[in-house]
Amino acid sequence: LILANRNFADGADIAGAQAVAATAPYLAAAGFQTVTGTDLPSRDLRARLSALLQVIDPRDRVVIVLAGHFAQSDGETWFLGTEAAVPDLATVGAAAVALSTVLEIAARAPGGAVVILGTEARDLPLGKLLRPGIGRLD
Repeated sequence: LILANRNFADGADIAGAQAVAATAPYLAAAGFQTVTGTDLPSRDLRARLSALLQVIDPRDRVVIVLAGHFAQSDGETWFLGTEAAVPDLATVGAAAVALSTVLEIAARAPGGAVVILGTEARDLPLGKLLRPGIGRLD
């Protein structure tokens, strides 16, 4: 799964997301079935994750790459859809995918999954109780 969000309605562009999206043919050449998406709103991010969830078998090797803006609170990190417009802690779930959900999907392939997160220090307006970036991962 390769999801690369470069262009955001209310945030600065993520320049490196385009290069991340270009990795899909290399994974396909290595034998991976690929699910991809670029510049997706949150509903399409969820649809791509759901598509991946439907095909994962515990014996699979899984690579999940997310590139774009992330927002964090004290307890969660979210990968933002392109429509995110100054989300706060109460509204971020409507414009993003929780990283805990992504990690739980990856856990369907125990010992065979890699999750790669990419972002840049770019301007992103966020509301109350959110900070830009990727929070602590246990």
